[in-house]
Amino acid sequence: MATRLEDQAGDLRVQVEVANVTLAALRDQVSQAEQELAALLRQQQAAEVELADLERQRDFMPVSGDWPERGRKER
Repeated sequence: MATRLEDQAGDLRVQVEVANVTLAALRDQVSQAEQELAALLRQQQAAEVELADLERQRDFMPVSGDWPERGRKER
């Protein structure tokens, strides 16, 4: 009986060790995913700034038939 309990305890220790290794690997994956997400958010913010800049430039570009010094909006 004691040997059987010791065997079960040993099996549980192995399962716990495997779970700990799996958990560590998952934490690494989460950390990497968070870094990738942060990089994507920075890219998105940069793209939004660039888009806003292009939209401002477009607003002051001449409309077909207008004189070059006149834009779509008054300056």
